[in-house]
Amino acid sequence: AMMVARVISLQERCPSSKSHDDTIARWASDAGVKSSDIEPGGRYASLMTKMLAEMKSGTAKESIAEACEAIKKYD
Repeated sequence: AMMVARVISLQERCPSSKSHDDTIARWASDAGVKSSDIEPGGRYASLMTKMLAEMKSGTAKESIAEACEAIKKYD
């Protein structure tokens, strides 16, 4: 959940970022979690909501350039 939240918060902060939905879906699958479990209404939606709020708070302290550089690791 933490990595997913980090990637989502970075891609939202970086205007030139591509979508990482495929990477997130692969991570979920590798962990034995269905993508639907981390989406709104899913089994782990509450955890994702909390984690995403925390990551967005931290990412807001990064410059856009820093966020764009950090998100490149997941391309």
